[in-house]
Amino acid sequence: MTSVPGTHTMAVSFLLAGAQRQGHGVHIGVRPRVRRVVSSQPAVGIFTYDHEVTGLPAPAAFRVLVRARWIDRRHHVIRHEMLLTPVCMQPLLTPDLSIGSPLTRAAGGAPHTLLYTVVVRNEGTPRPGPSRSR
Repeated sequence: MTSVPGTHTMAVSFLLAGAQRQGHGVHIGVRPRVRRVVSSQPAVGIFTYDHEVTGLPAPAAFRVLVRARWIDRRHHVIRHEMLLTPVCMQPLLTPDLSIGSPLTRAAGGAPHTLLYTVVVRNEGTPRPGPSRSR
């Protein structure tokens, strides 16, 4: 956003909206998740603002609506703009285990038993916890 002559302060509001998925990938709805308004100090040359958003539900898609207002010394809005960010995906962080090759079969240690050996891969995130099978 560009500077506007006559600006005394700038106010920016952020609206984080999200759409969650359930079941077979169906959108359940869009509703405001986080709303925040911040203002600059008077007569600041460049106004920047950083804020990290954590704890969002997953899987879901999010966008942020940014509303900017340039305000003069008499507190009148002399310009305003709205921007909508691209969609940001919050993936579901779960293990995704698959059986790889080779699958081997051998005689077990006891009569009439077989021993199978497989390679198990995790193609998801995070790492799965320990497991043991018999």
